[in-house]
Amino acid sequence: MKKGVVLIFVFYWSFSLLFAQNQRLVDLQDALPLSTKRSFDQVLKQIQPLVDSLDFFSAQKELQKTIESCEKLAHRHLALPQAYDMLAQVCRQHNHPDLALEYYLKSTEIYEKEGFKQALAHTYYRIGFLHFTAKNYGRADIYLRKALKTAPDSLENRQVINAYNAIAVCYKDVKNYPLTVQYFDKALEVAKNEQDSIWIGIIYSNIGTVQFEQGEYSNALTYFRNGLRMNLSYGGEPENIATMQNAMGDCYLKLKNSIAAEKYYTEALQTSRKAHIQKGLEQSYRGLAQVSAGRGEFGKAYQFHDLYKKTNDSINRQSKNMAVLEMQHRFDVERKDIEIEVLNSHIETHYLQRVGLVSGTVFLLLMTFFFMRNYRKAHKNNVLLQAQNAEIQQQKEEISVQAEALTHLNQTKDKLFSIISHDLRSPLNSLRSALDLLEMQHLSQADFQHISIDLRKNVDTVHGTLENLLQWAYTQMKGIKTQVQIVDLKDIADEITALYQAVAHEKEISLSNLVRGKTLIRADKNQVRLVVRNLVGNALKFTQAGGKVTLSAEGLENKIVFSVADTGVGMTPAELESVFVSGTHFTKRGTANEKGTGLGLLLCKEFIENNEGEIWVKSTQWQGSVFYFSLPIAI
Repeated sequence: MKKGVVLIFVFYWSFSLLFAQNQRLVDLQDALPLSTKRSFDQVLKQIQPLVDSLDFFSAQKELQKTIESCEKLAHRHLALPQAYDMLAQVCRQHNHPDLALEYYLKSTEIYEKEGFKQALAHTYYRIGFLHFTAKNYGRADIYLRKALKTAPDSLENRQVINAYNAIAVCYKDVKNYPLTVQYFDKALEVAKNEQDSIWIGIIYSNIGTVQFEQGEYSNALTYFRNGLRMNLSYGGEPENIATMQNAMGDCYLKLKNSIAAEKYYTEALQTSRKAHIQKGLEQSYRGLAQVSAGRGEFGKAYQFHDLYKKTNDSINRQSKNMAVLEMQHRFDVERKDIEIEVLNSHIETHYLQRVGLVSGTVFLLLMTFFFMRNYRKAHKNNVLLQAQNAEIQQQKEEISVQAEALTHLNQTKDKLFSIISHDLRSPLNSLRSALDLLEMQHLSQADFQHISIDLRKNVDTVHGTLENLLQWAYTQMKGIKTQVQIVDLKDIADEITALYQAVAHEKEISLSNLVRGKTLIRADKNQVRLVVRNLVGNALKFTQAGGKVTLSAEGLENKIVFSVADTGVGMTPAELESVFVSGTHFTKRGTANEKGTGLGLLLCKEFIENNEGEIWVKSTQWQGSVFYFSLPIAI
């Protein structure tokens, strides 16, 4: 009983604290219309931390109330723009730049009208960098120059440097190099006066980039060298150091000094590897490939170019993944904010009722404790608690089912991306790298013919993988319809045998078709053809040189049983159990190190079952496998 009373008191106290915080915010908003010119600023400063602890929708709602209170003030021209700035700041922190810009413009309108230059300069500065972040360089240039012109003394020195640097980047975007250098020089002058080594190093690098783009490679080299020296002197970021080392390599390459170019590319490569900087690795590999090609070292050029392509693909893949994650995170945050807003609305609606209920319960329990008449109330509370627990358990089970379904969908998605990014990308990268070198005349026709055999194997692998992948994707999206017709299994067996004779000959495997007589079935011809092709392809993949692969068929009552037998490596009992299990994507390398996706046998199972048939396998490790399927005979 005593424990129950204590818990109720704790519960009641928690509600009291929440009520007190909300009440504090309400009191401050009520006090705002009564504030004077000297006191309103203190009221707004007390509202700020209370609002910062809320979710976006709640913070936006409370600040709208604050704005409404400010509009009632006689000195609203002082308070209202500050309230707009507070709301804009909240929007910017919660990744809503469009709303932030809207409220900053509202405060700007009042600042301009009242002539508040210091506040106006800071707001211009914030608006300028909202546009700069969105790469709207024209608008960014206008507002940043306004900030510097309106009240430059009100900005901190680092803000001034940042503004000059950003304006220079805006002019660089439209290739107005004289103004670009002019504003970089202004930023550099302020940075030197402040002895700000970090900004000095950054601006040296930026000016070097401008000189390089204009073809002034010697001048660019001087700026990059100064920037590198500055970064090394204060222990700058490895990414900045690698960027300038690569830039110096580019300058020396343009100046036909391959020895110096190789030196700086190699240093950049070492810096990037140590700090795991993908962009630095990409630039270093590209530069070293060009140096090697210029010396006629085509083998090294091919290797570096291949590494450059792989790193470039990795960066692009990471960028796409980050974009997807950012979109998903923003969606989750917005959805969560909506849910919180709905919950807050419910809390506000029922809050007083809950406080009354808790207060009444506390009073009732105390009375019951003193008069020893608590049995009935305790019993009722237990029943209510059990009902709530049952409801919570039911909700938990529903969430668990949904989570399991979502996990399955994510696994399917991850498998699809894995196949696309590895099994399809790697062979195509090799072909692309070879074609790039051939196009740049860094690879002779004889060398290209030498590597064309391997490239052809890679393309064949991609073709087979892509066909299975597309068929599997259609089935996942319920896009394939089974069209039953009368099909002759012998014709399909003849076609597939002829298709794979070249592969069998290359691997020195005997491929035999023993299908004879009437083998008419009722099934979808294209689906059966894919099944037979996959089974024969797998048999050849897992059979060693000198082995045999045999196709045969047998009529049994109302069905035809078709089989593909091989004398290959076979399967273990564990592999047999998982070979047709959906979601496992069983796969392993073939006897010639051929790759697979794990989709072929799953497609076979699904297509055979779509045609009212069955599929199974018998296998012994190191002795071979026999895959069977049965389909309805055509009467």
